[in-house]
Amino acid sequence: MSADIIERIDRILKDKNMTQRDLARKMGRSDAVVSRWTSGFPNLTLRSIAELSVALEEPLIEVVKR
Repeated sequence: MSADIIERIDRILKDKNMTQRDLARKMGRSDAVVSRWTSGFPNLTLRSIAELSVALEEPLIEVVKR
């Protein structure tokens, strides 16, 4: 699942003509932190996924309610 999320982040960045550096600045994070997140090391946490979703203004995962 982590690889799918990272792929989605890359796709959104390309669609929005953004770089990882742009994303880091928008999030108030260092380039290194965003680089680690988008390379999958360490594994993404729910908090980091939520922060990335807000910054990208796109959902990265969907929760199915039953």
